[in-house]
Amino acid sequence: YQERPDPAGDYRWPYKISVNEHTLAQGEYVTPGAMSTYIGVASRTAALLPGDVIAWPPLDLPDLSATALGRSLVVGDRIAFEVEGMGVLDLIVR
Repeated sequence: YQERPDPAGDYRWPYKISVNEHTLAQGEYVTPGAMSTYIGVASRTAALLPGDVIAWPPLDLPDLSATALGRSLVVGDRIAFEVEGMGVLDLIVR
């Protein structure tokens, strides 16, 4: 995977957030700088671990009760965070 800016110099990351295979949010995350810059800044104050999601400004997340899920997360729910071209972070609520 290689990140490249668009003609305006922004970086675009199409993403999708699903719970139990129901898409609850999707969009395009736009950053004015390269992700490597954000990783460098974040790693100055905390150790970054596999599976960490770095997003600044923060992603807009829906009110789960207003989505197809209709409720808060519960034990056993499966969350998938996908960034097109990069991969999927798949988590189970415990």
